[in-house]
Amino acid sequence: MNDTIAHECPDEELLLAYGLRLLDGPGTAEMEQHLASCDACIAALALAKHRLQVVSDCLAPVPREVAEKVAATPRRAAATSAGGAPALQTARRARLPIPPRWSWPLALAAGLLLVVGVQVRPWPSSDASERTTRAIAVRNTLEVSARTAVVRKEPHPRAEVVATLRRGDTVTIGSEEREWYRVSLPDGTVGWVEQDAFR
Repeated sequence: MNDTIAHECPDEELLLAYGLRLLDGPGTAEMEQHLASCDACIAALALAKHRLQVVSDCLAPVPREVAEKVAATPRRAAATSAGGAPALQTARRARLPIPPRWSWPLALAAGLLLVVGVQVRPWPSSDASERTTRAIAVRNTLEVSARTAVVRKEPHPRAEVVATLRRGDTVTIGSEEREWYRVSLPDGTVGWVEQDAFR
């Protein structure tokens, strides 16, 4: 007999439905015929029954309406089979409506789209300090010409204020980013000041 579940074997849901006596007459007969020749399915059914027993010992009883909904699911799949199709194949067809010959090409296309999409679209950074900036190195000492200037932690108008400068204060310019200068104060404080403060 075979040790692994073959392609002709029913899926785990139908094995479990058989174990719980939820299959109708033709489905039960078909399952019993299959189990007579498949050791792997017998072992899988025994394992599933054991797991259900362990879980049922730990949990509260299932409400009757929930049990009826679960019990109705395999019967609906068997009822939809037309032209005398076996219940096992009907349930499999209902789960995967794509023809088997198209499943691999479609999976490959989906994977390719995923890879291309990840490569093309950059991931936004959630941390402002990790932001990639384009800075131009500048080494100047400038005097503040505005009445007051605010030194901020980040080059953004709403960033945290690190220090306040007054007209005539001298700072060392380290780099430039858009309309902001990265400055070093005489006391060692480093931050960002808008360029308008030096005009």
